[in-house]
Amino acid sequence: MSGKKIFSRVLTTLFIAAIMLFAIGCGNNSDNSESQDKSVAMTDKSAPNESEEQNRPDQSENIKKFTEEINKNPNDPEAYLRRCLSYIIAEEYELADKDFNKAIELGIESYLPYACRGMIYQELGKYDIAIKDFDKAIELDPNNAEVYEKRAECYCELGNYDKAAEDFTNAGLTTDDEYDGNPIIKYLVNKGESYRFSENLNKAIHCLDKAIEINPNFSKSYDRRGWYYSLSEKYDLALKDFNKAIELDLDNAYAYEDRAECYCELGDYDKAAEDFKIAGVTADEHDYNGSPIIKYLLDSATGASLNGDSDKALKYYDKAVEFSPNSSQPYYWRGNMYHCLKQYDKAIADMNKCIELGHNSVGYLKLGDIYKDMGKYELAIENYRKLINRIEEVGGNADHRYIVIAECYLELGDKEKAREEYKNADLTTDEDIASHYEREAEFYIDVGQHNTNAERYDEKAAVANLSKAIEFSPSDYENISSLYKMRGECYQKLGETEKAEADFQKAKELGWEG
Repeated sequence: MSGKKIFSRVLTTLFIAAIMLFAIGCGNNSDNSESQDKSVAMTDKSAPNESEEQNRPDQSENIKKFTEEINKNPNDPEAYLRRCLSYIIAEEYELADKDFNKAIELGIESYLPYACRGMIYQELGKYDIAIKDFDKAIELDPNNAEVYEKRAECYCELGNYDKAAEDFTNAGLTTDDEYDGNPIIKYLVNKGESYRFSENLNKAIHCLDKAIEINPNFSKSYDRRGWYYSLSEKYDLALKDFNKAIELDLDNAYAYEDRAECYCELGDYDKAAEDFKIAGVTADEHDYNGSPIIKYLLDSATGASLNGDSDKALKYYDKAVEFSPNSSQPYYWRGNMYHCLKQYDKAIADMNKCIELGHNSVGYLKLGDIYKDMGKYELAIENYRKLINRIEEVGGNADHRYIVIAECYLELGDKEKAREEYKNADLTTDEDIASHYEREAEFYIDVGQHNTNAERYDEKAAVANLSKAIEFSPSDYENISSLYKMRGECYQKLGETEKAEADFQKAKELGWEG
């Protein structure tokens, strides 16, 4: 592991604050350094935030100054710690590490440098060496709970659970039944979770192996390890662990639910349904047809889609359709995925099936969107009309759908029919239409200021709306110059320089003073 990675994870606000105490008053001797150090509790483990890092000043002058101090007095540990701080801020981590070690070598008698160096060795996986530093820190400050906790963690890593338990006790750490009342199990479970978040499932499983070794009769450890096996797609091993978890605790609802999900992965839906029922898991009737199995499969598909794995998402949608071929929801969501993938024929087939099964409104909406994206505007209008009929039957507001139909007519080159549809949406004049699209554009521009996606979707949407606003603007529309100016700014962000310059020139001709 590089010096940068080590320090970026370990040298926290606490450590920087501690070194700052040494840096107060250049030239002070070390007589009062220990009392200053002990005033800083090892409780703030939050790393410096991004804005702090961005605003840190250039450290070259400080490094030069502290180097001169070291040259004048090469045996002053505080000078090394002051330069160490400057190196950390400058992200010169290996040089910082050397100065840090030099300060300790020169005999600074404070627990904190030893504790922090121990944390560095702990991050490196050098637990024996870390323990020696923690031993020294505890010798200098025998009542520091956080140092006992860190040393306990190292003992856990080395499998020395008796000493770990002793240190956790000295640290005053207790835990509830969620971890069998055992801080060691809590540490191993939490470390397993950190490995899961970093997508290192093998190490996560290894942490639970250790937890089970400590207490082979604790149900929740088997359930957690089984979940990691499921995430690793090792379903047979997962089932064994879920079975063991349930054997040890018949009331462990999480284990039943996790086993149900495992059965879903294996296609054993009868057993899955039985376990979901025991676990008390329910599902919304409208969204999932009241089936926890459909919910699990559709939620899993959504998760895969968000991770960019469309093939995996489609497999889950296929499973949902296979499990419940008379439910509309799986067809709708699979059709939506096909639409996103521009597999239009499959998307249309799924939306028609969705409508056939009674999910009419969303089916007509999606069919309209699909045909619109295909450039088949007459078919898009036909489906939007059906949607409007459904909306108005229940007394809903269909203004937005009328506007979309108007836009389809614009694509077909029929501006008069478009105006009729705009009137249905209470946009009775061209000025009303222009004002509507100006507001839409302002929304996308505002969103774009906080969204830096590479495709620049928001700026593109703003340009489309501004273009419509300009198209419908009457000659005396008071905001006409502003429309060109805003569109020019969007073109600038999109890298379309010529179009931007043309719009800025047009804005000036119409009175914009820019």
